[in-house]
Amino acid sequence: SRVHYIGGIGAKTPKKLDEDLDRLFTLRNKTVLISFGSVVVANKLPFKMKQSIVAVVSRFPEVTFLWKY
Repeated sequence: SRVHYIGGIGAKTPKKLDEDLDRLFTLRNKTVLISFGSVVVANKLPFKMKQSIVAVVSRFPEVTFLWKY
């Protein structure tokens, strides 16, 4: 093939996390980010859907969940 993918060629060097985020990420062995991207605005989700997400998250006390809201 004549096309070669060079992943991350334009990626910037990541900045160090601030202390609060660093502490949050090291709180437990697992961290999950819940994000619906820019298509869905989480604070406009139906209440039942928000309840469902909270119900699922509450089943995993050993995992830190970050919800982009």
